[in-house]
Amino acid sequence: MLQIPNALASVERTGLELVKKRKPRGRIATMRDYAKISFEPWTRGPEMKPGELIPSNEALLNCAIPSRMAYAVMLRTKKQLVDMFDEIDLEHIDNMMASIADAAERLKSIVCMLEAADMRLLVAASANQIAKGKAQGLAKRRRTFAKQSRR
Repeated sequence: MLQIPNALASVERTGLELVKKRKPRGRIATMRDYAKISFEPWTRGPEMKPGELIPSNEALLNCAIPSRMAYAVMLRTKKQLVDMFDEIDLEHIDNMMASIADAAERLKSIVCMLEAADMRLLVAASANQIAKGKAQGLAKRRRTFAKQSRR
């Protein structure tokens, strides 16, 4: 039987979701179902800026400072935040709010890409194992991981 590395099962899930999950309908997808999914690689269009699809160090760093600002905001009481509007220039607060909103949108895009890449790897692994006739081990590992992430 195929031995699957246990790294995936050790990933601790936050439980946060960009889109609220619906109750499952019908049967649980099998490895054969995953193997049937098709997808095309991303391609660069002529209208795209250089590095537009790449989460570069610079793009990720542009999310770091607003993330730290957001963390600092989360540590404040409502009264402290209300008082902040009297103590700090409104232009600075407006820039901070814009930076946090921009970082949130960038990070949502990155999360979508990461989740899509996770699914593509599952599809490829399923197709590979089905081709080798070893479908059982990977499907069991994925179901175990799915149960753990719902906790």
